[in-house]
Amino acid sequence: MINMALTKKVIALHDKGYDFDFFVTEDHRVLCVQDNRSFTIDQLTIEMVDMHFDKFTGGYKYIHTVETYCEDKGLIVDCSICVNSMLEGKFRLRANHSYAAI
Repeated sequence: MINMALTKKVIALHDKGYDFDFFVTEDHRVLCVQDNRSFTIDQLTIEMVDMHFDKFTGGYKYIHTVETYCEDKGLIVDCSICVNSMLEGKFRLRANHSYAAI
């Protein structure tokens, strides 16, 4: 049973054009699920925009927006925040608690 707030947030971001799904690979690249394109961190802007408790996994899910250098937009929904050691420390915390590549 996934939190409805999490689902609503993802749907709202899809409505804003964040259509692609991304995930971080073990070698610190970001992979697009739909077309298997692989990006380095310097080719992306990633921001943590929200978090919700996921009743199914019993933990928090962090929602990140992703924008590529070629203007594709999508999401990373993960159990961890995509920063620092996960992506080679190339992020900084913004005042609104989102993260941006440096």
